[in-house]
Amino acid sequence: MHAVCRKRQGIEWSPAEPQGIDQNMQHLVDVAVRPNPAPAPEDALTLAYGAGSAPKLVSQISGMSLILRKKSLAETLKMVRVPKELAELLHAGLVPALHVAASDDEGEVREAATLALSEVARHHSGRERMLEQDSV
Repeated sequence: MHAVCRKRQGIEWSPAEPQGIDQNMQHLVDVAVRPNPAPAPEDALTLAYGAGSAPKLVSQISGMSLILRKKSLAETLKMVRVPKELAELLHAGLVPALHVAASDDEGEVREAATLALSEVARHHSGRERMLEQDSV
C-alpha cells in the first residue's frame, strides 16, 4: 500500500533495509580486515614513511640487489633537491653510501651516485658532510 501511495505522488519508494544484530554482524564480516593477498615483488622499492624513510633508502643504496640500488639512487636524486629531505638523508648517512656506490662495478650505479653527490655538494650542509667524510 505504501508503495502505491508513493508512486502516485511521484516519490520513489524503497523497502526498509534489514536491521538487527544479524545484519550488523554481516556488515562487520563484509568489511573485516584481510591480509594482502599478493606480497610485493623482491625488486620493488618499498619506502618507509616518516622518520624511517631516509635510513631505509640509504641502506638500499648499498644493498645487494642491483635493481634496488638503481631504484634507490633514482629516488635519492629526487629527494636531494628538497632541503628538508636532504637533511634527513645526510643524517641517515647518505654521503658514505654514495661514496661506496660511486665505486660500484655497474656503470649506471656509478653515474647515478656521482650525480647525487654533485647535488649534495650544491648545499652547504652537504659540502660540510662531504668534507667530514673525506668524500671529496
